[in-house]
Amino acid sequence: MFKKMVMILSILMAISSISAISDVEISPENPKIGDTIILTGKSNPNEEISCSAWFEINPTISEPYYGALLYGVEIPEPPNNFKVTAENVESLSVSIKMGLWVTISGSVDSSGNSAVSKSNVPEGEYDIKIGGKIKDTSKPVTLKVYASTKIQADENGNFEYHYSTDSIDEGTTIYLTIGGVSKEVTVQGTTPAPVVTPVTNITTTEDTTPPIIKVLAPLKSEYGVNSVEFNIVVTDDSDYDIKIYLDDKEQTYGQNGNYFSGSVYLSEGKNELKIVAEDEYDNKNTKIVYLTYSEDLEEVTENLDNLEDNEETSETSENSNEDILTDDKNIVLGTMIFNVGSAILTVNDGTEISNSGDIKIEEREIPETSMAYVIYPEYSEFSIPLTLEIDVFDLSDNLKVIYYDSKKGWINTKYVLNEDTITLNVTKSGYYAIKETEVVEENESIIDTIKGFFNAFKIIITAIFDRI
Repeated sequence: MFKKMVMILSILMAISSISAISDVEISPENPKIGDTIILTGKSNPNEEISCSAWFEINPTISEPYYGALLYGVEIPEPPNNFKVTAENVESLSVSIKMGLWVTISGSVDSSGNSAVSKSNVPEGEYDIKIGGKIKDTSKPVTLKVYASTKIQADENGNFEYHYSTDSIDEGTTIYLTIGGVSKEVTVQGTTPAPVVTPVTNITTTEDTTPPIIKVLAPLKSEYGVNSVEFNIVVTDDSDYDIKIYLDDKEQTYGQNGNYFSGSVYLSEGKNELKIVAEDEYDNKNTKIVYLTYSEDLEEVTENLDNLEDNEETSETSENSNEDILTDDKNIVLGTMIFNVGSAILTVNDGTEISNSGDIKIEEREIPETSMAYVIYPEYSEFSIPLTLEIDVFDLSDNLKVIYYDSKKGWINTKYVLNEDTITLNVTKSGYYAIKETEVVEENESIIDTIKGFFNAFKIIITAIFDRI
């Protein structure tokens, strides 16, 4: 009996010594740049608690190089650990200004992954530079910054963990873990939330939306006869021109209001039917449908056509959806290419839209951004990412792309920069904007320090941060 009591007491003592983190709260819940995030909670008295934080950086791109600058990074007293990881890189170096610049280079594996780590960095505030060469310039570079330390609860088990956002960029989500309890916050800046302009009777001076193209016929992709009729409706708020091509040869058509109809004669194999509608403000929409003709399909196709002829004629109106609604699914028919302002949005054939409505893009003006676009239908996700390309020739090299999340606010978004064109994959509808970021000036030219930063790799960077 005595042995059992001793065993029970030993178990209870062991359980009581196990970390028991509870009542963790974070403040502020919606921090802005410069705020100090404070995590508070309860633990065992005088317990040592592990704390960590990490966030992702979207670096500045100057093909084929990438670079990022972090100013005023606060490093807590040791024990601590600071780590930077990179994906899709040929090289990675991290410089920390500790009076003089101290540079650490990381090895890179065959997949383009690299990491640089430094432990027990003296407590203080540091400027940090991260950079290198991109492995595959058609893909974005992913940079992540990790920091960890330990704190001690007081005699009552209360603890506080402070994390400064002075060096954190707008739209960055910080992932914090304290004693195994995870929290996350997104740092907001000065970019205002998009404002939905109410519809008024005032006539706008310029149309910023491309024409809407709806293909009412043909609706099939395979035919056993080479003559196929088409019926297309185009709508827009301003005057527009329409051209129809079959395998790049312009076709003739009849017009009845917004309806355009006629016949095309297919060649054996795969044919491309392309409809291009452009309004007087140079907004353009291109829709591509692929039609396959084979004599081997003639008997089946004709029988199907006979069945269709016997069915009740389907209704067609300007309100008809350009996409196929099958089993309550909203699926895009054909490839669509929208040209609006400096942007091109490409939608692939077969893309499923999570909500009803047509895909479209509009240019918007949002304060503190250089360019902004909104993609519809609202609150939708796309099964195949849309491709958004934006010409940024007239902008500086210090750019970032942000997406507006109704719950988190503006969020940094990955992109690829190639020959003055930003390309990003769009998986959600909503607002996308480009910002020209400001870089704090130093007595020493950032260009010079970046060049020295890459001397070990014999890399000369002349474009990154050249606005300084």
